[in-house]
Amino acid sequence: MRARWPAAQAYALDDSWPILESSAFASAFVENWFANWRLDLVTDPLCGPPCRSDLSLVVPALAALHPDARIGLVSSLRDATIADIFGLSGPDFEAALLDVAADRFAPTANARHFFVTGSGHAHLLFPSLVSVPGVTLLEWITRLVTDDPSWTSMQP
Repeated sequence: MRARWPAAQAYALDDSWPILESSAFASAFVENWFANWRLDLVTDPLCGPPCRSDLSLVVPALAALHPDARIGLVSSLRDATIADIFGLSGPDFEAALLDVAADRFAPTANARHFFVTGSGHAHLLFPSLVSVPGVTLLEWITRLVTDDPSWTSMQP
């Protein structure tokens, strides 16, 4: 999209499919994604071979390449759907999710997360009903797309 509309403001919003840092549970999935979806054509120009072994490195690479863009991740702390796909317990998924937030999102100037309690999956259908104390998902998304300086990571 950036090649087609280079001057456009860009926003990426990931609803409930976090790219977790590489580990034993994620490596088989990532290998298949590279083989079947040819992710190397997208990730190699961004961060080269390191992304092939840790796909979460795409987040800081994109954030650095496009500092004017905003990248958001929405997830439940114990998303049962994604935890099941990776073969993780709820607490193990939560730990992996918090790690990627701390290691990949927090160090950037333009990537943030919105985490809610529970094990639900996909939250964009009713964003006014999803919230952390004091902020609904709808408000958080509005801050994202209006370039509001108060847009920040949120979690319970």
